[in-house]
Amino acid sequence: MKLKHFWYALLVISPLLAYGQTSTFNRFTEDMPERLETDAANVMIRGLVHDFSNKLCSRLGGPVAQDIHIEVGEWQKRNDLFIHGAAEVLNDFANKYIPIGGEIAKQDYLQMVLRTTTKTASERVMRQLNGATLDNNIIPQQAACLGLARMLHDGLADFERSPQTTQALLVYMQRNVKP
Repeated sequence: MKLKHFWYALLVISPLLAYGQTSTFNRFTEDMPERLETDAANVMIRGLVHDFSNKLCSRLGGPVAQDIHIEVGEWQKRNDLFIHGAAEVLNDFANKYIPIGGEIAKQDYLQMVLRTTTKTASERVMRQLNGATLDNNIIPQQAACLGLARMLHDGLADFERSPQTTQALLVYMQRNVKP
């Protein structure tokens, strides 16, 4: 699923979460624009992709599974600030639903984001690992797992190396996230 489909689903479902409230509800503000939500979701998707890949490549066993496990762990350490910042952003967006639908609306938003990011991440992993998913028993090709391990080792998937994916998130983090 392409990212535009993710946001289409998010934009279609989100108004339903307003529980019949007036159409004036808008979770986007100057301080929390749509781009910020997109950046946060992209960070979460990438984190899920690496986590799922780690689990799937462990099916290979041996040194390849160990390499990918180490590299995913190191990637998570290097990118922890972004992951926590993204989680905080999504929680802040979810809190905007409390006045219009209470805790239930907040949890509905978070569940919708989780379902959508998980589905997107699963589809990406399936393409990258030749059909392997958490829902099947396909063992990914060793070359795909080794390629991922090399990419992670070289820092090519680090958010600091792709500022275009985290532009609004970086601004938010500078304002709000304490290291």
